[in-house]
Amino acid sequence: MAKKIKKSETNALSSSGPQRVSVTLPASTIEELEEIARNEGITLAEATRRSIKRDLALRRFEGRGGDVLVKFPDGQTAYILPND
Repeated sequence: MAKKIKKSETNALSSSGPQRVSVTLPASTIEELEEIARNEGITLAEATRRSIKRDLALRRFEGRGGDVLVKFPDGQTAYILPND
């Protein structure tokens, strides 16, 4: 279950500039992020930042009522579902 953020904690989160966040992730997620980092020649931290940014972008599209699809080279498409 997601941790609820207390109102007193939101002030620190809304301040300008980078913020440090600590999260616990499943080993399989870490392995995927490490593979992305290796393949793209970036740090694990950068792979994590990019993944978070990508998820936030998808949520913005979904929030506007849009469908988010992936089109494969063979012409097939698949929906990207929330919380995948």
